[in-house]
Amino acid sequence: MLRYLRRQDRDNLLFLSCMYTYLESVIPEFDRMKIDNTTKGKIKTARTHLNKAIKAIITQIDKDFYKELKKDSDRHGVLVLLNKDAQYELKKYKDFMGNVVLSREELDDLIMEATWQCVNCKCNKEEAKKCKLRELFIKLQAPIFDPEAEVCAWQVGGNDV
Repeated sequence: MLRYLRRQDRDNLLFLSCMYTYLESVIPEFDRMKIDNTTKGKIKTARTHLNKAIKAIITQIDKDFYKELKKDSDRHGVLVLLNKDAQYELKKYKDFMGNVVLSREELDDLIMEATWQCVNCKCNKEEAKKCKLRELFIKLQAPIFDPEAEVCAWQVGGNDV
């Protein structure tokens, strides 16, 4: 049973799910088109095979993890754009994907988890200046624990105790 998928694997599965949903929604459109039944049948066959592939993958995934994926798939969709628009949207998407959007509360929660690395820290002033975690806290404007600390404001139970 898979309890976790790499991000790319998860995205691929979500994309397959979106494609299935998209095919479900456009099949009536193909029924209105004046194309032969053999071609319409191939489109329906593609939908059926896609559904079978998704189900085969899902049977190998942990039930709790599947519930998370199901929620995600309900929030995703497929967007088809003309080439010029697609290039513009892709550039915006790539620019955006270089960033992660978190609420301040979520960021503070991450910072709190990261500060466990600072418990009983014994860094001296020179080592603290080189500390990557401290640099990150400064960059993120993380709330400090001890504003009067001589070595590092995020040190917990280390040299300042």
